[in-house]
Amino acid sequence: MHTLRRHIAHVHQGTLRRRYHEQQTEQMWCLTLVTNAVVCWMAEYLGLAVAALRAGGRHLDDEILGHVWPTHHENVLLHGTHTVDIDADLAGLDANGYRPLRLPPTA
Repeated sequence: MHTLRRHIAHVHQGTLRRRYHEQQTEQMWCLTLVTNAVVCWMAEYLGLAVAALRAGGRHLDDEILGHVWPTHHENVLLHGTHTVDIDADLAGLDANGYRPLRLPPTA
């Protein structure tokens, strides 16, 4: 969790850029909000990925899955500008309202 928070806060070299306590508190709440959003997103999609793999006949040991954390964030773009096309994004969702999962590589 600390690594994820550190990477998210890296935009300002991990420093508080606000002068007043209230503004510093707001900055920390924003960091908490973004961190929670990443963790929720990852937890939801990891669950979907596990369900899809199991539905495809793949055995995934629960003990091993206990070591997979939703704070994994190498696939999250933390730098740069994010452009959102709401209509295109909504059109790309499946019947349950999720983005499609990427297929695992075939051997």
